[in-house]
Amino acid sequence: MKRVFYTVAVVFILVVTMAPLSAVAGKTVNATLKQAITISPKLKVYEYHYPNGLTVVLVPNKKAPRTTVYHLVKVGSLHERPGITGIAHLFEHMMFRPLRPGAPGFDDLVKGLGASKNATTRFASTHYYTLAPAKHLQRVLEIEADRFQHLQVTKELLDVEREAVRSEYSTGLDANPIWDLWFTIYRAAFRKHPYEWMITGFREDLEKITAKDCNEFFAKYYKPNNVGLFIAGDFSRKKVLKWISQYYGGWVSGEKTELPLAYQHNDKYVFQQGKLKSSVRRFLIGYRIPEWQGERRYIVEVANYILFAANYSLADRRLLFDQKLVSMVSSFNFDYARGMAKVLVNLLPATTLQQAMGAIDALRQDFRNLPEREFQAYLRQWQISLAESIQRNFVLVEGLSHSWNKFGDIKYAIEESRQPLKVEKGSVQTFIDRYFVKSNMVVVSNKS
Repeated sequence: MKRVFYTVAVVFILVVTMAPLSAVAGKTVNATLKQAITISPKLKVYEYHYPNGLTVVLVPNKKAPRTTVYHLVKVGSLHERPGITGIAHLFEHMMFRPLRPGAPGFDDLVKGLGASKNATTRFASTHYYTLAPAKHLQRVLEIEADRFQHLQVTKELLDVEREAVRSEYSTGLDANPIWDLWFTIYRAAFRKHPYEWMITGFREDLEKITAKDCNEFFAKYYKPNNVGLFIAGDFSRKKVLKWISQYYGGWVSGEKTELPLAYQHNDKYVFQQGKLKSSVRRFLIGYRIPEWQGERRYIVEVANYILFAANYSLADRRLLFDQKLVSMVSSFNFDYARGMAKVLVNLLPATTLQQAMGAIDALRQDFRNLPEREFQAYLRQWQISLAESIQRNFVLVEGLSHSWNKFGDIKYAIEESRQPLKVEKGSVQTFIDRYFVKSNMVVVSNKS
């Protein structure tokens, strides 16, 4: 997930305003404006809450060539159980299918509007996004609301999507050495915890899931109080609020999703070999890290950035340029995946795994020796890279949704770009010394 921010002053206008909208099922639906955030003189973000629990975030932007409609559902693989693992990912596929026998599917409905669409499933959420011309926004919202409220899974529909997921296994997990490393490291690191089965679930469960399981899952989790609707583009807020009231206002709230308990097992070093051979000697290192909220999250992000993710990270300095042990060392899926900070390494032919791991272990001392001025330079570089990502309308929406879901507030998606960032080197050092150590390390290597 890309993160989005801007290097201008951010002003929070915290208000509680009741905005009457159009009538739904004979009654008026009121939206509460929770906060408005000024990104620039011509760009503001508005967050609304509805009585049924739906969160709506609007970003009017007259310069956007297309309008982004982004639904984030707070349900993913962490909300599954053994026997139906992978069911959240199945829904990512099924939400594009016809809702009724003989009806066109979502793809066909929005294609005629000149829209593009996609979706992705993650550990704690499922994301659906549609990019469409602004003139068709009302119709897109009508179609979207219909599928989020009225999907019914039949055996025939399930069989089609089951086959689609099988093909993902055959072209991905069974064929791609990097996918193999990614799936293997979570199985090795999180035994008997929902992180263990990753997003596509256990292969054997794919054959066990029934249409009844799917409909129960949908009825339980696809509720407005588990959904954030993010819209950015050239539109009138007044009109969009009216349409949302019309199409989503009658959606009945349900059970709120809850994440499982954090992984409680004692840390220990784990080494495991993947099942796929690779022409490149490659390994993936993972460090189990906590899910920190609020300003504490910056410590986690800064540590990962300076060690592994920056263009000239400490890992680059030592392993790539100074010791010439690797052809590549890089942070791996830090925003996308949860539970671990991971680094992907390609070894040079003469390098042993022990040499590379020893060099990575030395990065803690490299950070300790980092002068304060270089630490501050890394902070500025990180914030500038985040600020630049806001140039795309879609990326802004994606970052706001990520912040809302993972950290509980859209404001964190913008605060990270403000100067100065309140992160002290000592706090980052303490974090690195606690979590980036061999006793907390999980290593997976490709077969060579």
